[in-house]
Amino acid sequence: MMIMSAEITPSWAYLTFMATGLLALFVTFDKEAALLYILLFGHYPVTKQFIDRIKPFILRLTVKLIIFNTCILTEFYLTAKVLGLTEFYDEICTKGKPYAAFLLILVNFVCLSYDYSLNGILAIYMKRIKPVLLSNR
Repeated sequence: MMIMSAEITPSWAYLTFMATGLLALFVTFDKEAALLYILLFGHYPVTKQFIDRIKPFILRLTVKLIIFNTCILTEFYLTAKVLGLTEFYDEICTKGKPYAAFLLILVNFVCLSYDYSLNGILAIYMKRIKPVLLSNR
């Protein structure tokens, strides 16, 4: 999605995300993975380019963490309440609030690592892959 956003327009990338999100819901058997794609991993690469325009680093980081936490908690809620997959929810309830806080901190670290990795992926595409693709024209 990020490459489509860089090469064409963000609106086309969002349109593609919506189409692949619907396909993920209908085609895949793992609805939890489809929810993760729809709520976080599908739209975030395109949304990231708008968030990265925010100048103060602390504000930019805060916006990213708000988006990550909103998406992850929504996915957790939908997985437990709508899909009925309560094993993870039950495990968190039995281990208590410190365990839930630790998991949320861990998920934030993973999401920030994902955000950082997206920068590298786009840089590799622009510097190495795109010139090779354009040289064959």
